[in-house]
Amino acid sequence: MKKVYYHLSPYISHRTAGLAYVRVLRQAGIPLADRPEDADVVILHDAPVNFPAILKAFPAIRKKELIAYSVWETDILPDSYVEPLSMVDAIWTCSEFSRAAFQTRFENVSVVPHIVEETSLLPDDVSKVKEMISYDPNAYYFYTIMDSLNPRKNLAALLDIFMQNFLHDPYVFLVVKQYRTPVDLSGLKKIIPVNASLTDSQISALHHLCHCYVSAHHCEAWGLPLSDALGTGNAVIATGYSGNMAFMNRDNSYPADFTLTRVSEDMCRRIPLFTPAMRW
Repeated sequence: MKKVYYHLSPYISHRTAGLAYVRVLRQAGIPLADRPEDADVVILHDAPVNFPAILKAFPAIRKKELIAYSVWETDILPDSYVEPLSMVDAIWTCSEFSRAAFQTRFENVSVVPHIVEETSLLPDDVSKVKEMISYDPNAYYFYTIMDSLNPRKNLAALLDIFMQNFLHDPYVFLVVKQYRTPVDLSGLKKIIPVNASLTDSQISALHHLCHCYVSAHHCEAWGLPLSDALGTGNAVIATGYSGNMAFMNRDNSYPADFTLTRVSEDMCRRIPLFTPAMRW
C-alpha cells in the first residue's frame, strides 16, 4: 500500500479540513509518512501560490506522485494558480462549484467533499461559551463564524439585515464569532461579538447553544461552518450560491436569493488573487 504525506496549510479553514482528511486516512488504515521523503504520494492541501515555496523547502516532493487539494471561490481561476498546478499529477477540490473554476484550465480535477465530523462536547466548554455570550435560555440566537475583514464574507450586509428585522426584539441576538483581526462590534445593540480563540469543543458548544447559522457571503468554495451547523441540526440561512449548495437545498435549509455582480475593488485590493472580471 502506498504511503501518503499530507501537507497541511497554516490557513485556518484549509488546515481544519485537512486535519479531518488526515484522521479519515488514518482510520482507513492508509499508512501516513511524517516526512515527504518517506512517502509515495504527497498531498499538498494549500493554495497553489504556495507550492513553489513548499517544493523549495522539500525538494524530494518533486519525485513523488503529487496531488493538489485546492479550492477557489469564484467562476474564474486566478492566473497565478495555473503554473503551480501544472506541476501536479491530479487536482482535488471540495465541490462541483469549485471544480468548475479549475476545469476552465485543467482536466484532471476531482471532487473530494469536505468532512462533517461530530466534535466532542465538554461540559466545561459549554459553560465557558454560555458565559461569553451571556446566554439566556429564553433568547433566540442567530450566529455566524467568519473573518470579518474579508469582504467576501459580507458582514456589513448580514448586520444590516439583522438590524432591519430584529433590532427591537428583546430576545433575539446575533453572535459573531470572529477570527484573525476582529472588527469592533461592541457598540452595536443586539450583536454579541466573540473575539477570543475557541477550541474545537468550544466551537461545537457554540453550534449547540445557538439556533440558526446565518451567512450573507458573496461566494464560498464550500463553507465549513455552514455544513457543521447543518450537521449539528441547526437551521441555516445563507446565500443560495456557490460551493455551499453542494449540501444546502430548500428541503434542509434556507438558501437566500442572490444577484451576481463583479467582485468588488475592495476585495481585489485586499486579496489580489481576485480580479474585477470575476463574479460573486
